[in-house]
Amino acid sequence: RRRTRAENLARRIQAERKLNDDYIAERNKPPPF
Repeated sequence: RRRTRAENLARRIQAERKLNDDYIAERNKPPPF
């Protein structure tokens, strides 16, 4: 069964949110000393 457009959109948003979380976690780390 093919996914509906809504499912594709939700999946893409989820993937993008995960990428953003990784990026923000990286930025929030204190600078290494």
